[in-house]
Amino acid sequence: MTVSRKDNIGHRNCHGYQKLSERTLLTLCSVFGGVRKRVYSAVMSLQSDNVTTTDPALKRSLGVFSGIGLLVGITIGSGIYSTPSIIAGYFPSFTTVIIAWVSVGAFVLIGGAVYAELGTRMPSTGGEYMYISRSFGRFAGFMFGWAQLFIIRTSPAAGLAIIAADYVGYFVPMSSVAHMSVALSIIALLGVLNVVGVKKSAAFLNVTTSIKVVGLVLFATVGVWLLSGISSELGSVSPPTRALGPAGNLVAALMLIVFSHTGWDRLGYVAGEYRNPRHAIPRAMVIGLSIIIVIYWATNTIYHYALGMEGIRATATPAAAVADLMVGTVGAALVALLAIISAVGSINGTMMASSRVYYAMARDGLFFKGLNYVHPTFGTPSRAIIVHCIWAGVILIARGSFENIAAGMVFAILIFYTLTTLSLFKMRREERIEEQRKEASGNGQRNEEAGRERHGEAGRERPGEAVGREHDDRQRGDTNGEDRDRADIYRMPFYPVLPAIYLMGIVGLLVARIIFEPEKSAIDFMFVATGLPVSYFWLRKGKRKGRRLD
Repeated sequence: MTVSRKDNIGHRNCHGYQKLSERTLLTLCSVFGGVRKRVYSAVMSLQSDNVTTTDPALKRSLGVFSGIGLLVGITIGSGIYSTPSIIAGYFPSFTTVIIAWVSVGAFVLIGGAVYAELGTRMPSTGGEYMYISRSFGRFAGFMFGWAQLFIIRTSPAAGLAIIAADYVGYFVPMSSVAHMSVALSIIALLGVLNVVGVKKSAAFLNVTTSIKVVGLVLFATVGVWLLSGISSELGSVSPPTRALGPAGNLVAALMLIVFSHTGWDRLGYVAGEYRNPRHAIPRAMVIGLSIIIVIYWATNTIYHYALGMEGIRATATPAAAVADLMVGTVGAALVALLAIISAVGSINGTMMASSRVYYAMARDGLFFKGLNYVHPTFGTPSRAIIVHCIWAGVILIARGSFENIAAGMVFAILIFYTLTTLSLFKMRREERIEEQRKEASGNGQRNEEAGRERHGEAGRERPGEAVGREHDDRQRGDTNGEDRDRADIYRMPFYPVLPAIYLMGIVGLLVARIIFEPEKSAIDFMFVATGLPVSYFWLRKGKRKGRRLD
């Protein structure tokens, strides 16, 4: 078979991306458990979403500590450096603030169990894209892929660029125009870094990931000791400064808190590669999310202990403000630098992964054809990276503030969390129907064998029966890799109560956002709905070429 130069370049690029992204997760896991050798297959599975068309046999080599390192490293980003200041404007006291943070943490723990079960049911790569496509068809899967570019993956780039610019402002005071220019420049520079080579962007990701996780843990732990000599402001009470009413304020705040927790869903992507999914996944979820909840709780406590409700509302850089009180100007500068590194590292990591998604979809005839392009010199999907940067800049300019961008991204992703959760209910129902059918078939076969035994035909198989049974197995899907070994499926506890509570919470938050912020919700929905006019074209095109989404 002849392989084109373009395909060769794409293969080298994707291989390099997989290999170098391995180092990032190795660093993470060295911080949380020291399990370097166990993470290799997780990287291969995560990255093969974007670079392969077939799923190789998955090696079961991951354990609990691998999952913890992966979960914590992905979930903790830069939201914790900025969202507490905005959230404080929606609540009157620290008590209400911390209850909201802990409640969201418990809520996403249920969501983690949902994703863990789906991941073990469909260990082939693809995450939500696979779950949604399998359960609701090609159109739903396409809309999820489309939303990745138009709001879900580009919004974090825009929002985190604003956070980075906020902390740059700690060193250099800026006007609003200068602030916007800095944020746009950060996106552009990271785009250039990703275009000129995956080695450079991956090396940058390695460093920033280690710094952000270790730095935030140190800030949360050391801060408790350093603030012991400062009088506590935890008891301060101040009326909310936002005017959406108690329920509206709660909804707006919860959207921002959920934004700070996004990323936990990725653990299910490698569920098929754990040595014992039933054992490892729930423990990694519980321990990993507990670590995140504790870090977020400790960080918020430090902020409010030192600044109080009014003090934290008055600054866009609460981490730097608290560090200034703890260790002076030098410490504040270091924390501000940590926030910048964390923000740009998160943007870079999302840009690396997301651009490969657009490239893969275009390669399969399900996205803009021009994005199926690999730079002949740098060996990167340069057009996909450029489009990602341009659209992130559009969102930044159009939405204006971090709050609008973060809430918009959460609104969009909650739509697909809803579909993902419904996928679990559908798969469980199909499994129950299949078990009932098998039970009925088994009873019928036993009755037939009993009849044959009475007629002296026991032990003899009629011609074609073995072939017929094999055909029935294929029709049931027993040989297609899905639900191949039900003993390996992790089943979330208290089904269907817990997933029902989770589903009601997601839908409730979506409906409440529409009620209390209808204009913003309409804008957010329009970003997703931009895929509707073009879905028919691409789905028909993919069908003509024999492509499949499900």
